[in-house]
Amino acid sequence: MHTDDRLNLQISSLVARIRPLFPWSALLWCLFFPLRLLSAAPTTIVAIEVEGNQRVERDAILSRITTRPGDEFSAATLDADLKAIYALGYFKDIRIDVAPTPKGLIVVFHVTEKPSIGKITIEGNEAIETKKIQEEGLTVKENAILDIARVVESVQKIEQLYTDEGYFIAEVSYDIEPLDENQVHLRFRIEENEKVFVREVVILGNEHFSDDELKRYMETREGNPLSWMSEAGKYKAEAFEMDMRRIEFFYYEHGFINCKVEEPVVTLSSDKRSIVVRFRVDEGKQYRVGELDITGDLIFDKAELMKHLVLRKGDVFVRSKFQRDNDFIAGKYQNKGFAFANVNLKTKVHPEDLTIDLTYEIQKGHLVYIEEITIVGNYKTHDRIIRRELAIREGEVLSGPAIALSRRRLMRLGFFSNVTFKQNRGSAKNKMRIVIEVEETVTGNLLVGAGFSSVDRFVAQAQISQRNFLGRGYQYQLDAQLGQQRKDFSIAFANPRVFDSRWSFSGSVTNTERQFPDFLRKDRGFSTGIGYRIGEFWSLSGGYNLSNTFLTNFTSETFRDFLFNQEGETLI
Repeated sequence: MHTDDRLNLQISSLVARIRPLFPWSALLWCLFFPLRLLSAAPTTIVAIEVEGNQRVERDAILSRITTRPGDEFSAATLDADLKAIYALGYFKDIRIDVAPTPKGLIVVFHVTEKPSIGKITIEGNEAIETKKIQEEGLTVKENAILDIARVVESVQKIEQLYTDEGYFIAEVSYDIEPLDENQVHLRFRIEENEKVFVREVVILGNEHFSDDELKRYMETREGNPLSWMSEAGKYKAEAFEMDMRRIEFFYYEHGFINCKVEEPVVTLSSDKRSIVVRFRVDEGKQYRVGELDITGDLIFDKAELMKHLVLRKGDVFVRSKFQRDNDFIAGKYQNKGFAFANVNLKTKVHPEDLTIDLTYEIQKGHLVYIEEITIVGNYKTHDRIIRRELAIREGEVLSGPAIALSRRRLMRLGFFSNVTFKQNRGSAKNKMRIVIEVEETVTGNLLVGAGFSSVDRFVAQAQISQRNFLGRGYQYQLDAQLGQQRKDFSIAFANPRVFDSRWSFSGSVTNTERQFPDFLRKDRGFSTGIGYRIGEFWSLSGGYNLSNTFLTNFTSETFRDFLFNQEGETLI
């Protein structure tokens, strides 16, 4: 390399390293080396290189700079590029070298990457599961670039998680252990310490109701000597918000329509082991019901509807009673097929006499018909077994009571653990599609047992039963019991809906043998029956039973005694 070239290289490197003093260095250059400035050294950048990157792609780095091959050398532009690369957050050191060549300048960015997180562990946590800390407390992830700011943020989030759970003196720290290949092991250490307990619950501003009356509806409880056996005294931050709503609801249920409860104030004791929770209540005034009216699309007699309302004029206004009356009116219309009937409550508050006028305005909408009934979830049970129990049919007016009855019938079958009726809009405004979602349950049983008795010695028994045989609603049961002195066999079958009608059929066969000391008794029988269902809970049934008993293997003495004992008449 020529002397001039080496000198230009040194000068260029010097410019890159003393960027903050660049104007002064340029001035000194002009004063002491004017001849060099007059030389024909190139100032055009012909190439840009990146060295030292391992995980971060070269293109990702170059995409952040504005300097491009063909640009004239600019120290200010390179300074901005350096800051832009630093802003990526992936590097702990960046150095720029500028090398002159006969064709122009080559700019080289030398980068030193921050280590990546090869492993994250959490130690010392018992009150909060590791998974919850990972999901809600950590802002750092494995294989990501180590960012101390994010590590500190994670520490703060974990501490907040513990604070929310009542561990106000929990301590969280971290340490970083170097690993191979520029990776680190990030370890969070947790000292949970003791959880605070609620020493006292204070309610302020309550004039009409005592503290004890309000506390009965609250989840937050004061600690006591027996708290270890219950939830009393346990700190639950989420319970405070719910207790605010509970207190307000309690007042609403007693006519205080403007009641407000402020955010609770939590005071931590000096030793950070207990807290005092203070709720402040603004009760407002108690209101009563003024005038009542029902307007809108009336298809029922207004007086008849008014007769069934729970809220009456002069009563304390209770929100839940109003909702009950609202649901009652809407239900009456929906049961008549007006599935989209809506009841709007209009209120007029009279602060001067503390009353509220209530007007129920009815919008009945259109009569709605069932366009289609679809059944899903019945992998075993046939559709027709379900449909025959329905009190609704396609093409009929949609009825709320009929849907409720249909659900009760299906649940009574014992085939399903849950039945849900979903209503979806049909092809027109007055049509509804019904989707019946069923969750099938186990309908069969297999019981096998063995025992020992002084009579039969070893006894074995088995039973197989099925309430929904072949998915057709058939029922059967097989029983067997074997012992040294006894043998019992039986089989029973029933069809509760013969040809999907209200008629039922049942039948059974039994065979029993029992060895007595002096003879053997054999019983064989057959029974059958039919029934007819009347309404929802009644049925008529009749049956026929035939049995035959054989006594054999008598000794002569036993036979004589047996005949003597049978002398006379027996009516069965």
